Parts: sequence; C-alpha cells; structure tokens
Amino acid sequence: MVEVKKEEKAINIFELIITIEEERVKEAQETIYRELNLRTQVPGFRKGYAPRSILRRYIDPEHLRDSLVQKLVPSVFREVLEQEKGDIIGEPSLEILEAGEDQPLVFRSRYFVRPEVRLPNADSIEIRRYRLEI
Repeated sequence: MVEVKKEEKAINIFELIITIEEERVKEAQETIYRELNLRTQVPGFRKGYAPRSILRRYIDPEHLRDSLVQKLVPSVFREVLEQEKGDIIGEPSLEILEAGEDQPLVFRSRYFVRPEVRLPNADSIEIRRYRLEI
C-alpha cells in the first residue's frame, strides 16, 4: 500500500508526499540483489551464487539506493497520478526524503495543474449595435 499526503501550496501548485511501504521496498530489493548477483564477480563464487552478506561488501550502498529509487519511484508515482486525475502541466519535481534498506521509501513531488477555465454564460453578455448614418 502507498500512503499519499496531498497539500495545495499555491493556486494550481500541489505537493505530494508519498510513502512506499516496507513490503514493496523489500520485494524490489530482492529483485535488485538477484540482478546484481548475476552481474557482479565475487572472488571464490560463481556469478549468481554469492551469499547476500558477502555480495554487500562488493556493492556500493549508493548504487543499491539509486537502483531502488529508479525501480520504485516512476511506477508508484504514475499510479498515484492516475488516482489523483489531475491534468499536470510540465515535468513534476521529485525529491527523495528517505531511502534505505528495509525501511519505507519516502519522496516528495511538486507539480502544476492546468487551471480550470470557466466561460461566462453567453446569454448574460450584452452586445450593443450602433448604426452609423452618413
């Protein structure tokens, strides 16, 4: 489950704080570890057979964090925007607030929404006609 907090910062500017639960983060981590295990050469082990505790020594934690963010954030953000049903203008800004192993992933997004345009009732508009006499 994804927890979303929506706040209107200004007219047509919204901020979302999205929290991805630990279970979904753990599933993504499992997938990332499997992929990295197949691509990383650990001395004394064949590719794909190194234990996770030893594999962690050969993987940069920043790379793992970045992979996790790249795997989860786009899909979750797309899901949230479909639920919000807002007509977004431009590219939303994303900021990662919390990300790490075995903890929820929290990020913030700000985006602009197309303003609602209301046309006046055509019957209420007064039109004056002038006649020119020459």
